[in-house]
Amino acid sequence: MDIQVIELDVTSDSSVEKALNKISNHSNGQIDVLINNAGISYVGVNETLSAGQTDQLFQINVIGVDRMIKAVLPFMHKQKNGLIINLSSVQSRFHTPVIGAYSATKAAVDALSVSYYYELRSTGIDVAIIQPGSYPTTDIVTKSLKADHPEAEALYGSDMAKVKAALIYTFTPKETNPDPQEVTDVIQKIVDADPGERALWTVVGGGRLAAAVENMNDITTKSMDTLLGFMGL
Repeated sequence: MDIQVIELDVTSDSSVEKALNKISNHSNGQIDVLINNAGISYVGVNETLSAGQTDQLFQINVIGVDRMIKAVLPFMHKQKNGLIINLSSVQSRFHTPVIGAYSATKAAVDALSVSYYYELRSTGIDVAIIQPGSYPTTDIVTKSLKADHPEAEALYGSDMAKVKAALIYTFTPKETNPDPQEVTDVIQKIVDADPGERALWTVVGGGRLAAAVENMNDITTKSMDTLLGFMGL
C-alpha cells in the first residue's frame, strides 16, 4: 500500500489549499474519501478557559471540519460521488459539566454533519458520523489545553472536583481501554459499504453509554424525517 503523508493545518485556508493541490496532483484530481479526525480537548470548568481558548477548540474541532468539507466538495461534485466521515464523540450527546466546551464542539460536529448529510444525499456524496468512546490513543488529559485561568477552579465546590476527577480517570489511558483498532474497522466498513446505503450514525466503544447515544441518534433522525416531511421532502 502506497501511503503518503502531507502536512495540513485544518485552521488555515492556505495550508488546506496547498495540501489538497498536492493530493489531487497525485490522484489525477480525484478525492474519494475525507476522514475528519483532527481535534483537541479540555477537562475543567468552562470559566478556566479564556474566550480565545474556547475559540481555539471550535476552530480546530468544528471550523476545521467545515473547512475540510468545503475543500473536498468541488472534487466530489465533479465526480458525482464521494464519502465524508466525521469523527464526533459519545460526549456530543452528554453535555457534561467540566468537559462542556469540548462536548459543545462535538455536538456542533454532529449538527453540521447531519445538515450536510441531508443536503448532499441527492448528489451522490455520502456523509457518516462516527461517535467513539474513550480510547487510549486519544489521551485527552495529557494532550488537553492548559487553561489560561486555572485559579477560577477554586471558586467551585467539591462536586465539580469530583466530576473532574472522574472524567480524568475515564479518559486516562489504561489497559482496560478498548482497542482503537475498533474505530479503524468501523471506518473501513463504512468505506466498503455501498454508496447511498451507509449509516449516518455509528457508535463505537461507547460502553454503557452506547445504548443511550444510539437512542438519541434515532430520535434525531426521526425528528429530521418528520420536519422534512412537513416541507414536502
